[in-house]
Amino acid sequence: MRSLIFVLPWLALAAGPALADPDSSFTLSASAADFDRYFPSYLANGYFSTMTAPRGTEGNLAYMVAFMDYAKDDIARPAAIPGWSEIDYSAGDSAAGHFWMNQVPLHPALFQDYSQTLNMRDATLTTRYRYVDHQRSTQIKVTTFVSQSSTHLAATQISLTPDFDGTVQLSFALNLWAPYQPRLPLAKLTGDEMQEAVAAHNMKLIAIPPATPDRAAVWYHGDTHVLVADGDVKGLTLWLDGRAEQGLSMAEAAALQLPDGVQAKDIALVQKSVSPRLEPRHNGAKGKTYTFSKFIAASREDWGGDAKSDLALAADARKAGFDTLLAQHRAAWLDLWRSDIVIDGDAGAQTAVHSDLYYLLATSTPDTHWPMGACGLTPGYTGHAFWDSDTWIFPALLLLHPERAKSLVMFRSFTLPAAQARAQAVGLKGAKYPWEADPENGSEQTPHFAYVLGEREIHVNADIAIAQWQVLAGDARSRLAEKIRLAGDAQCGRFLGKSRVLEPGRASLRDRARHLGRRKLQRCAE
Repeated sequence: MRSLIFVLPWLALAAGPALADPDSSFTLSASAADFDRYFPSYLANGYFSTMTAPRGTEGNLAYMVAFMDYAKDDIARPAAIPGWSEIDYSAGDSAAGHFWMNQVPLHPALFQDYSQTLNMRDATLTTRYRYVDHQRSTQIKVTTFVSQSSTHLAATQISLTPDFDGTVQLSFALNLWAPYQPRLPLAKLTGDEMQEAVAAHNMKLIAIPPATPDRAAVWYHGDTHVLVADGDVKGLTLWLDGRAEQGLSMAEAAALQLPDGVQAKDIALVQKSVSPRLEPRHNGAKGKTYTFSKFIAASREDWGGDAKSDLALAADARKAGFDTLLAQHRAAWLDLWRSDIVIDGDAGAQTAVHSDLYYLLATSTPDTHWPMGACGLTPGYTGHAFWDSDTWIFPALLLLHPERAKSLVMFRSFTLPAAQARAQAVGLKGAKYPWEADPENGSEQTPHFAYVLGEREIHVNADIAIAQWQVLAGDARSRLAEKIRLAGDAQCGRFLGKSRVLEPGRASLRDRARHLGRRKLQRCAE
């Protein structure tokens, strides 16, 4: 089983002492003592995401549902979209120079009284600390979320309280990523060739603490090419249009909100750097708090519009205000948590289960035909849909959130033609679902070095059929159940019924498929 749970090691270790709080099973927290073992989590609403980072202000990798890179000779993989979370800060010039907070070493002496909390009940990340820049210090609070109520929107907010009078500077960017290197031709390499290529680039397939995950050498992100990016100083906005490598189009926009009563001393639109950014300066007063907000809208082909449409969405969100958007987001998450799993007497297990459910909810979409990747909205397992989606994830969602479980079985229905074509290609009837399926179109994406899994691990068909049967068992008369029964279940059964006996002396796949089919028909008739 591939775990979908990205429990942050540094957060998990820090969570124990706080369990006296009745809501502590929904929170994972860290202190400066955990800097050296920080492993990122993510904030998401099922449609798009951002990874997390210690300061809360960094520009982080972000992903979008089923938004894939199709580079030549490689397998499909999630294309990283431009990072949207960055808000950098400078306390101004000093005798030592001009420093940006996101570039300063992460050290407890520079980030004092540090805490970061992932609140899984309302899917917010809150980071607090006192940032020290030589003789100046600034109290920082950052709050970030990806809206569950308005799924094209996200927002991040920073509150600054300087202990000095003087000019400070901020930077709001949309981070563009350089093409990932090295790209390996995983659609062509054998197992030995893949391992030689990994070694030739001085990489490893094992996890490297604290932040390099397992098999990162082959589970890297794909590329998004930004076609046009611009901004408007007067409107305090940024926007861009892009396209995944040989894939779908996407767009992002940002609208900034300055503190009430603050007039920016000057605002620069910087386009010569890697990432387009707006950089305002203003005169800060000692002990006064200034709050800056950044509203984000994102979309992709077949889900939303272009940069112009996203710009309008971001501007409307700014008009409504950060507190309004956050309140709506929190209400949507509280509604999701009306379905919960409660454990008495084991606080650690309760936190683990709430972590499980948080990632299931943050990664799933209601009433769509998109699956969940084996590692959610990350490049893990290159974002492909495995049988885990049908056997492990689907039942949990079916019990608690059937509208989200529906999307997983609808993915198999939506991609049935691709599975039928695979069966026909090897002279079989019915549907032969892939071992690793592209989450957008259902095509086979198993790396060449593991191609044997795509040929032998045909239990994926049975896993899909069992998930569909669970829908039938819940409501055999529903239109959804009827559609699934006539399409996917029948096709899976035809394929399994024509498959060869793989284990002499034991019941054949054909016999087992027929038996399973008879049992299902009997249950449906009842």
